[in-house]
Amino acid sequence: MEASELARKTVERAARDIGIREKGKNAGKRIEQYQATVGIKKGQPYCIAAVCTWIKEACAELGVTHEILFSPSCMRFLEYAKKTGHALAPSEVTPETLPCVGIVDHGKGLGHAFLIVGMDDYGDLVTIEANTNGGGSRDGDGVYNRSDRKISQLAGVVRIA
Repeated sequence: MEASELARKTVERAARDIGIREKGKNAGKRIEQYQATVGIKKGQPYCIAAVCTWIKEACAELGVTHEILFSPSCMRFLEYAKKTGHALAPSEVTPETLPCVGIVDHGKGLGHAFLIVGMDDYGDLVTIEANTNGGGSRDGDGVYNRSDRKISQLAGVVRIA
């Protein structure tokens, strides 16, 4: 299954934001744009909000509509994708299925979402993540490009279609 044009454009949008840092806790002009996309207030966690914003902006650039639920909850985002056939099991992730959205389940309804944009020969994932830091926190200080997540960490994967 080859990546869609929308998935590739979503990565382009996300890559432009690498290096953005918070201005206060979970705040800042661009971060507040992410939060507005999914209807959450300044100060709320925004990893999935950023992913939804990047998809929304890619749709606008391409003049297409999306088939993905924009949600402030990583876990609800994943559940909707499962119901609509947009989810993959982590074991199905291959270089050919990328880019896509990765979801990590931290329990009690908490999660972390990011774009998976590549993978190396050792199974390490290359990601673009919002509301993280250099150490991979789920509550960090900005948008980072990372390369140390593992497929085994994923609760699920969502195709961008």
